[in-house]
Amino acid sequence: MVFRYRSHPEQQAWMDSDLRHRLVAQIDELLDDGTPAESRSVDGWEGWFVTPGYAPPTPPLRWKMALITLCALYPLVLGVPLVLRPFTDGWPLPLGILLTMSVTIPLMTWVVMPTLTRRLGSWLRR
Repeated sequence: MVFRYRSHPEQQAWMDSDLRHRLVAQIDELLDDGTPAESRSVDGWEGWFVTPGYAPPTPPLRWKMALITLCALYPLVLGVPLVLRPFTDGWPLPLGILLTMSVTIPLMTWVVMPTLTRRLGSWLRR
């Protein structure tokens, strides 16, 4: 199961709650192999490296995440402004950057990183 929280204090409140401890104890009783339930937190950019149906037991090595992020972000940082230039020519720089980021970030989050994570998954998990 994956839980997402709006803030670290909300996450900590849930992790420390009596209700959560009771539910985890019930799950432990239902596990066939007697292995206690495991929980881990993934924050920051590690979330980009969790694909549907697979959440690694530990996040990929940071240098691998950095390398893949660089390979994904570099072409977008070069290409998106070129594509948007006809629309943003003459705009104040902050507005042009805002539009560029408004295109680049969703592309990174929902298209580029999930694709790279799927395609390079075995390398990431090594």
